[in-house]
Amino acid sequence: MAKKDFLPASYVLLAVWFTRFLNKLVHDLERFGISNNDFVPLRDKLSAYIASHEQAVKVNAGTTDRLDRKEKAAIAKKYARWFINTFLRFNPAVTDDDRSDLGLTIPDPEPSPAPPIDTEPIGQVDVSVHLRHTLKVKDSHHSGRAKPEHARGFEVWRKVGEAPEKDDDFIYVGTSGTDRMKLEYPLDMVGTMVSYRFRWVNTRNLPGPWSEIVSAVIA
Repeated sequence: MAKKDFLPASYVLLAVWFTRFLNKLVHDLERFGISNNDFVPLRDKLSAYIASHEQAVKVNAGTTDRLDRKEKAAIAKKYARWFINTFLRFNPAVTDDDRSDLGLTIPDPEPSPAPPIDTEPIGQVDVSVHLRHTLKVKDSHHSGRAKPEHARGFEVWRKVGEAPEKDDDFIYVGTSGTDRMKLEYPLDMVGTMVSYRFRWVNTRNLPGPWSEIVSAVIA
């Protein structure tokens, strides 16, 4: 899931955010070890946006004013991100309380571990290339998604020859980080049946439920 942007999308809220940010920052420059020469370009760009926004919301504002606000918003946002990443984000003098006051994201010191995956892959075998099985999977519960959230990839297990009768008949082949895996076979195996089953593994290498078994002959 994408992280929420700490900079507001709304022009009104962005002006409020910049005003609050500057008012907080200007009182702590020395404590944060930020020089006035580094602060002034930030102040000027953010202040230019605030002034442009105030002009754009006036009753007599026109298209030119709104376009100017849009342009200055892009400039101010880009510079604010650079300034924050350069002077604040990894600054040991900036506390979590400071980040809260500045409107910044507070980092999670212990990110939540990836949860187990509860969906199974749907697999198919493409035999269109001589002596090759191209295994393709997609997530059973999310149409159009190659793999579910938190999945590192999918495991491939196979049984060569007669149809499998128990779990132990399958042998682990490998794990693919994409939505497919290609397996090449020797000429003397043409006509041999191969059965496959798959399962997702998350970023902690914990497996999910098994797929249905799919089988194909080596062409």
